[in-house]
Amino acid sequence: MSSHGIKDRVAIIGMGCTPFREHWDKGTDDLMIDAAKETFASAGLDKEQIDAFWFGTAQSAMSGVPMAAALKLDNKPVSRVENFCATGSEALRQACYAVASGAYDTAMALGVEKVKDSGFQGLNAFPIPNDGTNRTLTAAAMFSLVLPAYAEKYGVDKDELRRTVARIASKNHHNGARNPRAMYRREMDVDAICKMAAVAGQLSVMDCAGVADGSAAAIVCRAEDAHKYTDKPLYVKALSFVAGNGSGEIILNESDVLEVFTVSGGGGAAGGDLTGTIINADKPVQVFAGHKCTQIPVGQQACDRLEEAMLPIETLSKKYIVGPPLIPNMQVKAQMVRIIATEDATALTYDPPQGGAPAMLAKAGDYAEIAATNKDFQIVSDKKILVSQYMQSQSAGGNIGDPAMALAVATEQYRSKYLIHAPLSYDTNFANVTAPMDAKVTMDGAPIPALTAIGGTGFGVARMAVPDNADGNHDFVGDKAFGVTIYGYGQYTSYWYPGGLDLEALPQ
Repeated sequence: MSSHGIKDRVAIIGMGCTPFREHWDKGTDDLMIDAAKETFASAGLDKEQIDAFWFGTAQSAMSGVPMAAALKLDNKPVSRVENFCATGSEALRQACYAVASGAYDTAMALGVEKVKDSGFQGLNAFPIPNDGTNRTLTAAAMFSLVLPAYAEKYGVDKDELRRTVARIASKNHHNGARNPRAMYRREMDVDAICKMAAVAGQLSVMDCAGVADGSAAAIVCRAEDAHKYTDKPLYVKALSFVAGNGSGEIILNESDVLEVFTVSGGGGAAGGDLTGTIINADKPVQVFAGHKCTQIPVGQQACDRLEEAMLPIETLSKKYIVGPPLIPNMQVKAQMVRIIATEDATALTYDPPQGGAPAMLAKAGDYAEIAATNKDFQIVSDKKILVSQYMQSQSAGGNIGDPAMALAVATEQYRSKYLIHAPLSYDTNFANVTAPMDAKVTMDGAPIPALTAIGGTGFGVARMAVPDNADGNHDFVGDKAFGVTIYGYGQYTSYWYPGGLDLEALPQ
């Protein structure tokens, strides 16, 4: 059995949403009507033009009749779905797949909950067949049991895990503060959340979702019909739905996207770091990694967004040469270097030696930083490593640009010819060429500057300005394999990337 995904087959053409808060003056019907009216108006359609409806609610209604009655849907199919906290998105998923299948031209998904009237402070536990003794566990209580179990199973410090959970809540409050229809519209940092009164276990009041009333809806149609209804359709790229068995594995279908992220206390530049995360897949996947607002080092002005495509482990090597960049005044700018282990007990050496640099990475995924170095050097390991290079922030030494990131290229993956692009929109562009000392390398047919030897490696580096031309394209050609990186600066911006590389699988 195969899955073909839903990418670009369905479009959202209308949406509506009530404020999420205490609605003492409204019932479930009122909330559904408010959300539906806004949605119909957004799409420029009326209910008679919708072919089918999906109704999501976990605790406020049974079957599809309440939605049909509230909206006065005559002779329309209404399907009620429930999937715990994913009930609203489950309704949207079902509507999208129904349209994608060709069964319907248009469909509407609507979710609603009216739980404040119960007087119960928190979502009550769902009833299950038993001996007649009702459970008294709330959702918060049940989820609180996960934290100590996770800490014990994976050897995570419970206080560290507590703050990690608080970062998630802090991110949610950061987003809520910017949403005029959110229940809580005030930011809260990690420390404040941790100090709040406990609800259950290590979970505090502000770790837990607010108990609110509200409704939201969306109308979808086939992608090819979207512009009949709106000039701003939202095309559905993926609607993943998986049920886990506790193994930690995640199944993705073709075109599905999994996003994993950490958050800082309040959405700032500092926060968790996913560096060293090892991803295993039984089929080829593409992995991108980065940070939305990087300061190098932390605390320096200003920050910049970093995003890079990660190299597969099979293409990594045990030997890299890293060289810092020039800045517009033609001085060498200090860089930060990260070294990441792919296996336990990875030994490291450097040529020339780098004082204070680590000699060992204990576990796979461990990483070390060499900060503020303006030296060219080679890194040699006894097991495969990933090496990344970072420009420092503007305030850290006279650079007009902001941080940029480039993955170092293993010497075994060097090539003898490159075609690169140096954007004309940047004020200045530069290239670093790393090549064997006896290599002959040209840029646009002219010899590059003389190489400066790097320790006893047999390699040297040349740094040069890349001149502007009509299209920003330049070729580098050598009689031996060499490496090239391209970088440039504008006011409060910069870039850095390898000019190319082989992606051959290398032996362990």
